[in-house]
Amino acid sequence: MNSWTFIIVAGGSGKRIGGTPKQFRQLSCMPMWMWSFKLAEKLYNSGHINDCVVAFPDEKIEECRNLMQGIDIPTKFVKSGFDRRDSVYNALTVSDHEYVLIHDAARPFLTEDLVLRVMNETSSDTGAIPCIPVADALKRTSDDNSLKVVNNSDLFRTQTPQAFPRKRLMEILSNSSEKFKDEAEAWMDAGYNIRQVPGHPQNFKITYTSDWDLAESIARPFSVTRTGTGYDLHPLIPGRKLVIGGIDIPDFPLGLEGHSDADILVHVICDSLLGAIGKPDIGVLFPASDPVYKNIQSTVLLNNVIDILKEANWVIESIDVVLHAQKPKLQPYSYLIQRNLDRIFLEFGDHSPVLSLKFKSGEKIGSVGSCECMQAWALACVSRTERLY
Repeated sequence: MNSWTFIIVAGGSGKRIGGTPKQFRQLSCMPMWMWSFKLAEKLYNSGHINDCVVAFPDEKIEECRNLMQGIDIPTKFVKSGFDRRDSVYNALTVSDHEYVLIHDAARPFLTEDLVLRVMNETSSDTGAIPCIPVADALKRTSDDNSLKVVNNSDLFRTQTPQAFPRKRLMEILSNSSEKFKDEAEAWMDAGYNIRQVPGHPQNFKITYTSDWDLAESIARPFSVTRTGTGYDLHPLIPGRKLVIGGIDIPDFPLGLEGHSDADILVHVICDSLLGAIGKPDIGVLFPASDPVYKNIQSTVLLNNVIDILKEANWVIESIDVVLHAQKPKLQPYSYLIQRNLDRIFLEFGDHSPVLSLKFKSGEKIGSVGSCECMQAWALACVSRTERLY
């Protein structure tokens, strides 16, 4: 199996945009160069590449290295050169692998699929590059400033990553004094074969302010909303304390049967939240077979569920709960239950969701109406910020 290094060229000055060099500007949630690095990390985790090399201006290396805490992919930083050729050559010298992928940090929207297609077309004597057909009508200015039509049927815009055998490319760059716009030019000038792979329109290079504006619109976060349902039923038995919504209900001879405190209202809230984010229910996450959860307060389990949502950046928007019980009358306790649950959500989140509690009588019908059990249903709505790309 071939071994690969993913090289990110991030040494440009970005003069045409101005201000902070574009590769270090914040594009949505992170510096633009990290968009390419995150894809390299994905390629490493899936076993397609072996390491990454990033060519940075010398004064930026330590700052950027500090952003790499907790990153698994083996990464080396090299000083970028006076021009692109020097930057790429410096990166090639620290790689130990057979093949290299060379990618511009100014192209943040690279896809894994495009990288793999470029890799598949590369061999020991053949490079590969992604290309996009030129669709615009083209004109050329002549000496007298008149316009001449240019046939665009065989013209292509070249993208990155460009893939080559590492040692052969090093040899070409070390022996060349020419300034090339990309490695493909140097490779072709040396007489070697190169294969064309269909590029991707969103893999454009950010060069001008208008490009940056387009990139921001693509990277802009948007809100995703999910809903989940919860259902539970617990028998009523003598000799147990009745707990609803974390509140002890006094002066009632029956309690709900269960491994925990059997707080049916909290259980359906937990299950609805877990269902909204595609997680198993509390019976799987906190099994009755585990003695740790014997007689545990269900509000502790709710705290754990809220933590699961927070770790995945979900925000609880609303929870609608219906509790079906014949006795005792729970409406007098609704304020205490609501306040207790609001306190939990406020403690573990940045706001309290809209929480609606409804207590319905069994109307003396069925197992609920005869006080054999209680039933409850919940519907939860959660949201989080995600990205279009």
